[in-house]
Amino acid sequence: MENNFGRTSAGRAGRWLLGLAVIGGLGGGGYWLWENRYDDVVAWKERGTEWVSSLASKAKGWLASVSLPSDAEKGAGTESPGTKGDAWWKKGENWTRTKAANFDSLSDADNELILSWDERKPEIARILETVRETVAQITSAPAYSYDRKALARVQEDVEIMTRCLEIGDPLRLADRQPSMENHVRAFMSGVHWRVGIPHPTAPHVHSGAKENSWEPDDGYVWSSPAQGDGNLAVSYRGHAHRCGRCNGTGTIIEPASCPKCQGKGRIPNPVVQAGNTISHAANTVNQVLSIFTGEPPPPAQQVDDPGIRCNQCNGHGTVRLEQACPDCENGTVWR
Repeated sequence: MENNFGRTSAGRAGRWLLGLAVIGGLGGGGYWLWENRYDDVVAWKERGTEWVSSLASKAKGWLASVSLPSDAEKGAGTESPGTKGDAWWKKGENWTRTKAANFDSLSDADNELILSWDERKPEIARILETVRETVAQITSAPAYSYDRKALARVQEDVEIMTRCLEIGDPLRLADRQPSMENHVRAFMSGVHWRVGIPHPTAPHVHSGAKENSWEPDDGYVWSSPAQGDGNLAVSYRGHAHRCGRCNGTGTIIEPASCPKCQGKGRIPNPVVQAGNTISHAANTVNQVLSIFTGEPPPPAQQVDDPGIRCNQCNGHGTVRLEQACPDCENGTVWR
């Protein structure tokens, strides 16, 4: 035990002395170089700094030239058909292209979607454009209320399906289309037109009772009869009141002389008129014949016509006619 302890202590002392000698040697050598070869030391330092900087630049350039795979590319193709969880081909940016890389994984339905892609593209583009226009019309009118979360879901669907059209991905588009249709129905069910909402750009105009209609505020009228979405200018007219004479209808019903019987209540009897016409014709014939026979014609036979009751006024001579109210303008009095 004593011998081992002595050897261990002696070994440690020897290593300590050796380290001290190395440090002293390096220090002495460095001092000698600093004193006698100062210019060379500075030159070696500059060359070393240059070499390290050049190596760092080359490393940066190499890293920039290497394109690291995206998360979608990392997942694409790393699994095979039958793997649990999401379908392996759904991890690629283009589902159709990723799945078609393994031709055996395509089903008959997949092949049909791919083969009919060119025929279906115009109709899908038309559907997406219709959805975009409808959403734009609703969101641009301040009188519409709607669910913003439902709107966000529809906009996300349209964005994804538009991307599928651009890159040619019928499998992902077919997978997304039912979801978009459900989201559009949910969004439209929450859209409501509100009455009385001020127009965002036309002053003194508010939303009307009918959807997509606008009305002037109280005291204002349309400046032009050709009022429309692009012509909403109004002029101040005064406060509008309902006409008391016509009760706001703009028309009144008043008695007037019957236009059929001229207020007499009776019209000519057609039977008597027909008999008198025949008698007149016979008298004319007799007058012509008397020229040849020299005998005077018989006297004309005419029957007085007392008339019959007028069927339009029922014999009263007056009727009730609808006419514009003279006290207002379409049922409104301005004052």
